[in-house]
Amino acid sequence: MSTQTSTGSSQYDAATTETGRHAGQVVLLLVGHSGHGKSTMVNRLLGTDLLDVAEDGPGPTTKVIQRVEVEHTSTQSGVTVNIAFDDTPGDSDTGSADGVVNSDALDVYKSRHFPDTGGASENSIYLNVILLVVSWDSVVEDAHNAPDYFTSAAGKTMQALSSSGLVDHSRPNVVVVVTKSMSSWDDLVDDEEDSGLDPRASWMLEAKTRKDIIVGLQRQILPWISAAWDVVFVEHGRTRDAAYPRLPNGEWSHPNLFDAISKLIRRPGVHGREDFAGMHALDFLTGVAVEESLAQIETRVPITQDDLIVFRAQSRASVSAVLRPSRYQANLEEQQIAKRFLGVTYNPLSGTFG
Repeated sequence: MSTQTSTGSSQYDAATTETGRHAGQVVLLLVGHSGHGKSTMVNRLLGTDLLDVAEDGPGPTTKVIQRVEVEHTSTQSGVTVNIAFDDTPGDSDTGSADGVVNSDALDVYKSRHFPDTGGASENSIYLNVILLVVSWDSVVEDAHNAPDYFTSAAGKTMQALSSSGLVDHSRPNVVVVVTKSMSSWDDLVDDEEDSGLDPRASWMLEAKTRKDIIVGLQRQILPWISAAWDVVFVEHGRTRDAAYPRLPNGEWSHPNLFDAISKLIRRPGVHGREDFAGMHALDFLTGVAVEESLAQIETRVPITQDDLIVFRAQSRASVSAVLRPSRYQANLEEQQIAKRFLGVTYNPLSGTFG
């Protein structure tokens, strides 16, 4: 699918350097565990089963990251932009308990689709939006051994993102989305009869607790990012066409997500230039122009299991070269001096004492 823009796209091209975003492509990356409602979240936002198209694509044994993309032409500028939704597997998709598969997949994805420019960091190109998706019940205090191992869904996903190079440090590109946010509502209503507590106030307190946990994880795992990411609560509802529910905090579910995405995209560059391709995509995200673009949907597999096998083989070869024992052998005098002052030591690389 072509990502070329029309002759009226000069302002799109000019914005690339300043905003750090592609001129002719907008990419939304979905990260998080399976079963947390990533696909449903996007479909509800758009008002159509866009990501369901991917179900007919390669199965879980071959795909690692799957892309659904459409081309959308602006009626105002005549510019055509490629809009891609890239879905990554979570730990429960791959059977990995430590997030290794997810981390490796993000590393390969970064090198292939958003490679380092080799120059200043401000010249790098980043994803437009990363949607870090966690379900309401999964947001709990993390039992972890920082900074290497996290147990919660949010902690594992943030840890994978932190080393991926996909997070823009200067121009935020991450929104945390808490799905199934009304899953405890019935219990709160039942508790009101016994305790007299207002379920709305109880829900808002629980929401604040979850937001504090997420912000705390971000500051611990990605301390170099000073601004806290937006945390958005959504409830999908029973069907795709159901009315958007109103949350106890007064926000409308899913329009609040659109607002958060819009906030990221509309943020100007250092000299005030906007991400024109991203602004272009906002029209599509409202769902207004989705139906006319559905005929141009394509499903791709940017990263496969074979890609991961090659990546891991190369990584092992690199580590092996670094850990290879030195060929240098100390002479007798040096060995005696070492024993006198250091005692007998064990070299785990060579397997010898000395």
